[in-house]
Amino acid sequence: MRIIRNRHTLLVSGFLLASILALPLSAQTPTIHSAQNIGILPPRILPRNPNVLPDAAFYTTYSFSNSYTNLNWAACGYQLESHSCYGYGSMGPFGHVGAAVEGNPVANGNTVTRDIYVVDDAAGSGTGVTLYVYTKTDEVASTGDMVSVNLAQSVALPLQGGSNTKTYMAGDNGLLYVGNNQTNGYVQIDESNLINGLGGGFSPPEGDSSITTDKYGYVTVTSYNNNTYSSGFYSLDPTGHLAEDGGGSDFMLDTTNGISTGNGNFISYPTETNPATRMKKRLGKTALSDTLAASNVATPIDYGFFTTYNFLYSYTAMEWVTCGYFQDGSDGCYGAGRLEPFGHIGAAIEGNEVANGNTVTRNIYVVGDAEGSGSGVTLYVYTKKDTFTLDEDKVTMNLTGTLTLPLIGGSHTQTFMASGNGFLYIGTNQGASAIQVRESNLAYASIAGSSTSGDVSSITTNAYGYVTITSTESNGSNNFDVYGPTGFRITNDDGSDFMLGASNGISTSDGNLMSAATKPNLAKRMKTRFDNATPLGVARH
Repeated sequence: MRIIRNRHTLLVSGFLLASILALPLSAQTPTIHSAQNIGILPPRILPRNPNVLPDAAFYTTYSFSNSYTNLNWAACGYQLESHSCYGYGSMGPFGHVGAAVEGNPVANGNTVTRDIYVVDDAAGSGTGVTLYVYTKTDEVASTGDMVSVNLAQSVALPLQGGSNTKTYMAGDNGLLYVGNNQTNGYVQIDESNLINGLGGGFSPPEGDSSITTDKYGYVTVTSYNNNTYSSGFYSLDPTGHLAEDGGGSDFMLDTTNGISTGNGNFISYPTETNPATRMKKRLGKTALSDTLAASNVATPIDYGFFTTYNFLYSYTAMEWVTCGYFQDGSDGCYGAGRLEPFGHIGAAIEGNEVANGNTVTRNIYVVGDAEGSGSGVTLYVYTKKDTFTLDEDKVTMNLTGTLTLPLIGGSHTQTFMASGNGFLYIGTNQGASAIQVRESNLAYASIAGSSTSGDVSSITTNAYGYVTITSTESNGSNNFDVYGPTGFRITNDDGSDFMLGASNGISTSDGNLMSAATKPNLAKRMKTRFDNATPLGVARH
């Protein structure tokens, strides 16, 4: 049953829960390479728009090697009418990479910088946890992109690591959250100075089972105790203040990388919860509206509100609860419901919001991967509507569309989903092909598969809407396809490359992001042929 647990006292008021000084730079020496502009000439993937950041036509894929002790990168993209790869390198060595995420880009003229955050959960003697911060610099010119990745700083985190550690990370709005299944509580980190502290915690102790964020920067840390089968969660607002906590396995949905139930991090409750009790709960935390009023920044009408989700009945139902703050200081939870029934929920993601006066709508996409006779895969589209008055958010959630996908599901299926610029990408580990769906009309096409491809093992996207679909064969070999924001396939190559987003970090504990036995030949990537492919979604069904 869902129970409310005693929350540990927060260590320090304000958005940081505790602080320690950042440690000196690590002794790691990064390896950086550059490449000349070599490539074929497919169409430009992005229009030249002065409001687009200088590096928006470029993307970076990442891969692991040497049992997750190295994180490799390769930067490619378009400049004028040419497409090529412009640089590659390797971060590490680490004891074991547990999680990674990209920071938001900062532009200065034609130069764009962003941080890459990597958590080593087998640092030091093998049981330490260290956050490494690398700075990636893209200097964009007419001849291409000069790329460098350099270690900037590192800091030890107050977490327990070691073998069998599962690490989770999410970040947005200048804050990072890191936790793992070995530690009761989570670490909140100020990205600007790496000051951090351990917060949260339940009694009896529970290790973290997921850290998720939504588009607005709300973060939910979910924990679970394998011995007592109990769980709890903390939801924090974009300023780092605690918004809500309680018993349950709540999580958040983002608009880029969807969650997958196949990794075992998202717990399903055997009995129903009581969302009606949440409707009577006053949050009683620091009002986010105070921060917004002082910021003088235009924000969406529903920026002060967040929705958490949880799974029920062996993933055959998904419950939702919407809570938030009003400008007058009132707060609470304003709507709740349940999406059901499904044969088995494999993946879920939120769509982008559309505001019209005092009403905000967004789609919620849920993939059932045990539908029909038990092996079918269906995409369900729900439309969530928030209608605001002075002191109330009237929330509705209705099924507005379904789409049967030509994918294989069934028992032991792992389903993956990501979104990029109006396209959904969906695949399972039961087949080589993935599906590209146009969100506006649910037109779709089979992509990224062939008779020689392995089964889909991950689908990931970055902040600009580039998507990588990675496949793994039974013999352990891998290949990947990259699709651009307009739905074109850009390239296909050997390897287990993936993308890093700027909100929900990847976790190696999921088992979907494979590590090659040796470092790949990234120099060869510089001579890769790029596709001049027809945009997918044209062959509509």
